[in-house]
Amino acid sequence: MNLLYKSVETEMKLSFQYMYYKFSEDDDDDIRYCAASSLHEAFAIIEDEDDTHSLRKVFINLITDHSREILLLMNKNLSLMITKYGNKHTMENFKGRTPYIDVLS
Repeated sequence: MNLLYKSVETEMKLSFQYMYYKFSEDDDDDIRYCAASSLHEAFAIIEDEDDTHSLRKVFINLITDHSREILLLMNKNLSLMITKYGNKHTMENFKGRTPYIDVLS
């Protein structure tokens, strides 16, 4: 679905990255499992100029999940996700904070 609607995402007022983010925070293990099983596909269609801020949050949510099954799913496609995690947009806009926590005051 993400690939099919990526070109019209803005026009249709959709945000697949936001949907993945909400799914990754769901209390239901099955919903998080579903997000984890397809997250690599979301990363696969990321272009160098795409802002991956939300997908990076999803990645952190799922890679630190308490469910062993979700962690095993994440490990299957880890190299693809890590490669796309730091795309050109991220590298150019990274402000020195860690990508998974805010700077503590």
